[in-house]
Amino acid sequence: MKWHRTMVALALANTSAVASEVTLRAGDVHVTDGDTVRVDNHPYRLVGFDAPETWRARCSGEALLGKAAADRLQQLVD
Repeated sequence: MKWHRTMVALALANTSAVASEVTLRAGDVHVTDGDTVRVDNHPYRLVGFDAPETWRARCSGEALLGKAAADRLQQLVD
């Protein structure tokens, strides 16, 4: 799917690199959890977000909130 007039520009900070700005299509971005995405199999943390954990959740409540955050981020990316 292509954006008609405007491509979404995301400021992504790779955990091992300096923050940079890139332009991507929604299909290029794969949501890992509520504050992390993968592009070309490289993980990126979204700057300014701290979502509940899904993979290393400390309790079932955090896991549920983490899933909801990941689902919402997926909606925004789509």
